[in-house]
Amino acid sequence: FLINWLIAALFGMIAFTAVNISALIQVKKHLLRLLSGSIIPVWFFPDSVARVLSALPFVYIYQLPLSIYIGRGDRSEHIAQLGIQSVWLVILAAVFFLAQDRVTKKVMVQGG
Repeated sequence: FLINWLIAALFGMIAFTAVNISALIQVKKHLLRLLSGSIIPVWFFPDSVARVLSALPFVYIYQLPLSIYIGRGDRSEHIAQLGIQSVWLVILAAVFFLAQDRVTKKVMVQGG
């Protein structure tokens, strides 16, 4: 959940610099669905593609919870994946806070 939220928040910050980001949000939504294993589970992809997708944070949004729920894989594999998920969470949170800091320095609010 948090990885998905951080990715959405990072895309939302683009709204501070762009006029209309609705198309970008749609592209993000469809890419996340494809890369997270929501449309096609990652274990159906060829091994080389599955290894690349497993190195990205997207599989930890949908694929990992699904594989734990249905019992695919062993406990040690799930613990290792949860560790990788935690690393991605820290990385994305750091990027989020850095981006938030940069964006809020540029925002000018006027009104009364």
